[in-house]
Amino acid sequence: MHIGHVIRQEQNKLEEERQKLQNQKQELNDKLTALKTKQAALNTKMQMIQTQGKNNPYWVGTKLVEEAKISGVLGTLRKHLKFDKSLELAAEEAFGKYLDSVVCENETSFKQAEELLKQNGKTRCRFILLNAVPENKESKGLSSQITCEDKFRPLVNYIFNNTDAKEGQVNCGFWLSAGALNVKSPEAYWGEEESAKKELKELNKEQEELTKQTLKNIDDLARTEDLLKTARSKFQEEALAQNSLQNNLNNKQRLLSDLEQAGKQIVNNKQEILNRIEKRKANVQIFKEELTALNNQHEEAKKQHEALRAKRSALEQEEQTLKVEIEKASSKLYEIKIKKNNIELDYKTTAGEQTTL
Repeated sequence: MHIGHVIRQEQNKLEEERQKLQNQKQELNDKLTALKTKQAALNTKMQMIQTQGKNNPYWVGTKLVEEAKISGVLGTLRKHLKFDKSLELAAEEAFGKYLDSVVCENETSFKQAEELLKQNGKTRCRFILLNAVPENKESKGLSSQITCEDKFRPLVNYIFNNTDAKEGQVNCGFWLSAGALNVKSPEAYWGEEESAKKELKELNKEQEELTKQTLKNIDDLARTEDLLKTARSKFQEEALAQNSLQNNLNNKQRLLSDLEQAGKQIVNNKQEILNRIEKRKANVQIFKEELTALNNQHEEAKKQHEALRAKRSALEQEEQTLKVEIEKASSKLYEIKIKKNNIELDYKTTAGEQTTL
């Protein structure tokens, strides 16, 4: 495969990769924008919840105890329970005051939290002593739909085993609730804060991951741009080299064509010279034949002259005439000899040219 074609394929591949990264960059930017919009909405919701909660001494007290990180204080019960959204209303109403009560492992941790509240003086908090909950490991009814750690199971079973929820009614035996389904209890914002915090934490985690992907995308895009720039430079260099080679090839092809034409011309010239030589050979042969005939005529004339000499006395007039003819024949013979010499000289010259070729 031609190196220029390989470089072109590499360049096309890099351009496709760059387009893919640019699309990915736009997609990541869109996701980040949507994520920040959600974060802004959640932060606004958190501010509204906190503004509402600050006017509730129980909410403030609960926050104070949780943020103190006292050993044995496990936070609100709500944080340790998981249940389907369809069970949310039943859980909110059945657990009631227990749901946002702070769970303490024992009385020692409770006393430390109580002392903290006394020092503040303006707050209050509900507590659950986990070691004082009656033992009840058998889950009945809706209790089985509540997910929690094993140490919270007796508490969940104690409160929720006798709870039933159907047709908009929550029945805890002697305690019931009924009415509209799409309502929230006055303390619902306590749970909403936890949900918002959880969702905000997940969004922050997602934002962190998207940021990492965005930075990687930026690095990959920059690297691809550099590689594409290098590939384009290589392709241009290769194109220039190919053009130079093509020009050299064209020049050599023209030179070869000129040499072929010159060779053909030489062959034609040679054939023409050979034809001329053959023609001259034929002319020489003709002159030789003519010379032979003239020599024969000369010999015959000489014989006749010898014969006539004997008759000289009687044939003086005829002798005179023959002399004239002999003189003419001698003159013509002389001319023929000159032509012969010229032809032989020309033949030698032509033969020399043929030998040179």
